[in-house]
Amino acid sequence: MDKDASFENAKPEREEYELKYFLSTQAIKYVENEVWGKFSASQMSMLSQFKSKINGMSLDSLLNYVYHNYQNMTEKSLIADKYIKR
Repeated sequence: MDKDASFENAKPEREEYELKYFLSTQAIKYVENEVWGKFSASQMSMLSQFKSKINGMSLDSLLNYVYHNYQNMTEKSLIADKYIKR
């Protein structure tokens, strides 16, 4: 794995603007009723840790991580060249 693309090495960065992403009310209800209860305590803990890590990353850092670790999923991306060399 590319050292620059790991969560462990990612540090929160300040950007000129802040983007906020959140689930819709309908999605929250779905997750609460259909998904969340199916996870073990260990899985819920891991998901919470993952959420904390990605919430502390800048969008650019998160995209760098995704594009380096999941290149096969970026074939049709219009911005991939900013993060990976093909």
